[in-house]
Amino acid sequence: MNVIEPVSFEGTKKNNIDRACQLAVEGHDLVSRPDPVQLNVLGSFDPHQPETLEHVREVLLKYDVLFHSAKNMDELVDLVAQTAH
Repeated sequence: MNVIEPVSFEGTKKNNIDRACQLAVEGHDLVSRPDPVQLNVLGSFDPHQPETLEHVREVLLKYDVLFHSAKNMDELVDLVAQTAH
């Protein structure tokens, strides 16, 4: 099962990383359950903070949370189509 969480990472760098860490813990918990659930974060970012996108992506992926942005929306659509029951 997939859960899709749209998240705006358009605040300060610290707030963005704090939110990514919170999502990472939640996502790791979901995927570790007997009936695993995959958390997919659909993130939007301030275009003036490109380094934040990569930092958030690294944090999430380290804890089994899939990250998607508007630029790779097709990948998310494909994932949902392949894994929907």
